[in-house]
Amino acid sequence: MDNAVCMDAEDLERLTRVSSDSFAYSYGQSARKLPKRIVLVRHGESYGNVDESEYTRTPDSQIRLTTNGHAQATETGKQLRKLFDEDFVVDDDDGVSAADSAKSLHPYRVFFYISPYRRSKETALGIARAFDDDAISGVREEPQLREQDFGNFQDASRKKLEKRERQYFGRFFYRFPDGESGADVFDRITIFEDHMVRDIDAGRFDENTNMVLCTHGLTLRLFLMRWFHWTVAEYERIANPANSTPIILERIDDPTVNKGTFHTKELYRLSAESMKGLRGISDVMARMVTPEKNWERALSLSEEEVKWGGGADVAHDDDGVNKDGCAVNAVNNC
Repeated sequence: MDNAVCMDAEDLERLTRVSSDSFAYSYGQSARKLPKRIVLVRHGESYGNVDESEYTRTPDSQIRLTTNGHAQATETGKQLRKLFDEDFVVDDDDGVSAADSAKSLHPYRVFFYISPYRRSKETALGIARAFDDDAISGVREEPQLREQDFGNFQDASRKKLEKRERQYFGRFFYRFPDGESGADVFDRITIFEDHMVRDIDAGRFDENTNMVLCTHGLTLRLFLMRWFHWTVAEYERIANPANSTPIILERIDDPTVNKGTFHTKELYRLSAESMKGLRGISDVMARMVTPEKNWERALSLSEEEVKWGGGADVAHDDDGVNKDGCAVNAVNNC
């Protein structure tokens, strides 16, 4: 029932018959350089993830990584270093290592965007230690990448009721008292992405740059929603990735593609491995789809919309379905 579409079949067929070939697009400046990949990383395991009462006594922005969280960040750095080095492996009979080949023949760069929250900074530092100093081209703190604001110090019992109410009201639109809704976070992520794409289009980054964004679970999903133009219904089907698991947007390197006719966001897709880490995603959500082919998706109803009129009872919603951060079901949160 979550695929329900709020339009007649005849209208749907007529609107989806529109051909994208009838629209002439021209994107990209001559200076545009597309980074090799964009890597999104939810922070490592934090004390809030293992003890939900941490949110009641520590400001959310100051919650730190656990020992395991630091180890996760270090391991993620090693994984990314290996991946980036492999971009430039060459066949060599002299036994030159992939890392040496990458450094001497085809140097790559790593640029970090980080949430100002302490756990994200600690994650970024753990990842950065895997790379040579001259490989890191820069770091920028971006408050727009912070976690959803759930309302200062959290009262655990009140937050539990609010989370249940959100399940009834709708996870994207529900605004926590003294905090933000998912829609609020979406709005600030839109601003961040606009600035980032503008920098890409202006040639701010080398084509061998790997952009690493250290952020939070809900913020990461909303970044993908904005980038690929997911609908609200699609967003609400996606669960957080595991702590410190890289979610990678790969540049589409297809020589047959005229990149001048594509928006920057259309030239990236989720890697197959990253799709495995996002429970609930479908193939069509792994790339940006042009709007004239998007009618069925845009008019599909979310689970929250479908259940209205079905007599859902807020008092009996299951806390186990919570997918976002705060002091309830914290293992899958923040």
